[in-house]
Amino acid sequence: GSLEFVVFSDKRVDFLRTVPVEAEAIDADDISINYLLHVVGGKLTMLNIYKDDISRIVTKPPIEQITIRWAL
Repeated sequence: GSLEFVVFSDKRVDFLRTVPVEAEAIDADDISINYLLHVVGGKLTMLNIYKDDISRIVTKPPIEQITIRWAL
């Protein structure tokens, strides 16, 4: 699924990539859950969450089990 953001601020942050932050966790069924944070035109636009096999998330992983990768 995804969560779309509407940002009203005029402030912008330029990134080299549209997806500057990615994260991953392992679901209870051992399938990876992926988190992609999208920035377009210098503004936060969307958080996309999906599993590698596109199945439903079984258990919300604790925050300490989520690995974050910065791709600035």
